[in-house]
Amino acid sequence: MSNWEPLKIPNNHMKEINNIIKISKKMIYNRIELDSNFIGNNQVNYNIADGYAGIALACSYFDIIFPDEKWDVLGKKCLEITVNSLEKEKELDIGLFSGLSGIAMSAVFLSRNFTRYNNLIKTFDDLLLTKTVKFSETLNTQKDGISRSSYDIINGMSGVGAYLLYKNKTKRVRYALETILRTFVNLCGDGNKKFYFYIKNDHLSSYEKHTEQILIWC
Repeated sequence: MSNWEPLKIPNNHMKEINNIIKISKKMIYNRIELDSNFIGNNQVNYNIADGYAGIALACSYFDIIFPDEKWDVLGKKCLEITVNSLEKEKELDIGLFSGLSGIAMSAVFLSRNFTRYNNLIKTFDDLLLTKTVKFSETLNTQKDGISRSSYDIINGMSGVGAYLLYKNKTKRVRYALETILRTFVNLCGDGNKKFYFYIKNDHLSSYEKHTEQILIWC
């Protein structure tokens, strides 16, 4: 993370950019106000793909570019809403777009290089590492095809691995990464020309089945 730098904005475009930023901030506050009647009672969308964790991630980017514009404060509010919503969940997946690894990544990027939210990040990491190893072990027993979301970068272990590569390589993080890699190797086959990465029709979502049918028609 320390080597990452935001996009440099040309000075002749700063006025337009500032207007966009102001509008964006107003829209986020309006979203929070609109959802305020549901926060703490019913769940709001919290994931990184289209929820408050994703907004927190955007705030972390703006905080780097405009450190005096209090984007960190707005990001913290979005992170609080995310955590509040998570407490209502009975079961959390590990995915990058809709699960723990994506939410943890939002907290990491918002932490100003790990100077904030370390206890929260540790809580996310402890749960994520435990669930990742358990999920990997379950996948290793699947010899009759698996779902795409088990290993893709959106919902599966590839996305979890992408997040863990940002982390300090503690013993637990290294073990989780090694477990993911071993699982991918196992899914490639057992040496007898058996390939376990394939996706059976009954493992496809209704959307995927519909898309597959359209491609056949084309």
